[in-house]
Amino acid sequence: MELGLGNADDGKNPLKPPAGSVYVKKWMRTRHAIMFRLSNKIVQVNFQDHTEILLNSDNRLVTYVNKKGERSIMPLSQALDSNNQEMTKRLKYTKDILTHMLNNNGPSSNAQAAPNTAKVSINPSSMRGGGTAPG
Repeated sequence: MELGLGNADDGKNPLKPPAGSVYVKKWMRTRHAIMFRLSNKIVQVNFQDHTEILLNSDNRLVTYVNKKGERSIMPLSQALDSNNQEMTKRLKYTKDILTHMLNNNGPSSNAQAAPNTAKVSINPSSMRGGGTAPG
């Protein structure tokens, strides 16, 4: 199910998240994953095999959650040169999708829907790996 609930920054929605809360600003579903751009500038990618990549641009860290739910956190520069082929494959996929979106101002041809924006508050205490994909 894909949800597009309006632009989180348009000021027209009377339901504003509490100050300091993290919410989904944009999301996009592709053939292999669902990608979220959160209000705290973190990009989260949930893959269909239940692995996850979180990119934190502020401190240039990558968090990878493998199929067993094991989490590893490392600098982006180190992650790109990692021996973990499953993680590097997903990082490259994420980079390709983000690059294509930035260069073409839209999703790749593999994407099923254009990026959407949503005003959805996320409770950090109930998240596994930074959030979960919508139903």
